[in-house]
Amino acid sequence: IPTIAAYGRFHQQKGFDLLIKAMAKLPPNRVELILAGEGDQGPELAALAAPLEHVHLVGEVHDVPQFLSRGGLVIIPSRWEPFGLTCLEAIAAGKGVIAANIDGLGEQLAGLDRQGGYQLINELTVEGIESAINEAITEPLKITASERLSSVQTWESMLERWQQVLEDVLNNK
Repeated sequence: IPTIAAYGRFHQQKGFDLLIKAMAKLPPNRVELILAGEGDQGPELAALAAPLEHVHLVGEVHDVPQFLSRGGLVIIPSRWEPFGLTCLEAIAAGKGVIAANIDGLGEQLAGLDRQGGYQLINELTVEGIESAINEAITEPLKITASERLSSVQTWESMLERWQQVLEDVLNNK
């Protein structure tokens, strides 16, 4: 059974409520979800997941690589996402990505080689997420070595740019 991982702050922005509702439509013998995080929406998500034997809430993640090793895919059903560090982390770990086609997520995925490493959620609804999951587990998503390297370089480049911004601010004071 394919295992999908999702993680982040338990907040409406992340769309985890839609994800759990989509999982309720998928049979337990077809796919499993491990969802990590904490936040204000935690009790609501726990209540939605309680009757679902194939949805597991595992609390806050401190070791992201270890958590990602538990799943074959990563899903990011965010309602809005200016950047989406989760996406870069997933690709760097060699995990296929199912992601909402919004904001910075779509831009990150557009930079991939597009050799089957991602599945977009074009309709951010329960049905749209269910459909994207079905497609991703029917046609397995594969991240290439060059895509993994590119995601690591993107992260390093972003850190360098932030460091430069901070240095510029400090030098002007």
